[in-house]
Amino acid sequence: MKRRSMGLVALAAVLSAGGCSMVGSPGATGSPAPPLDETPPPAAMAPEVQGRWTGFMSVEGQGLNGTLDLAQDGHDLQAVFEAPDFGMIAEGPGSVDPEGRVVIRLTYNLQCEGTAELVGRRSSDGVVIDGTLTASDCTGSSEGSFSFRR
Repeated sequence: MKRRSMGLVALAAVLSAGGCSMVGSPGATGSPAPPLDETPPPAAMAPEVQGRWTGFMSVEGQGLNGTLDLAQDGHDLQAVFEAPDFGMIAEGPGSVDPEGRVVIRLTYNLQCEGTAELVGRRSSDGVVIDGTLTASDCTGSSEGSFSFRR
């Protein structure tokens, strides 16, 4: 116990003697402090996915052919999916990250109101968006896939 308290006293003596001013001090290493007016690097640009995409969603073996219209503002998306054969229109927000990962949350009303979350990726050539989806409504939850092409 006595040895521990002596160590704390020695540490306190070093810090009070100016050792503290060396820790984190810009001049301590001889390098100047960074300027205060430095602006952060720009955020990475989101890949362009805006426009009309044609394709399908497949849920529990049932295919829904249709169009996916995407409006884009930076990373934010607004999506409208139309499947005319089913009389279905689904809308909702989404996002796209700099690596091309796309997430869209659609709200629809077929037999009852529900939601579908599409999680996928834009191809490197920008021609395809595909991935998986999870749908949930009064009939339960289902999983499936989607693929849209320009």
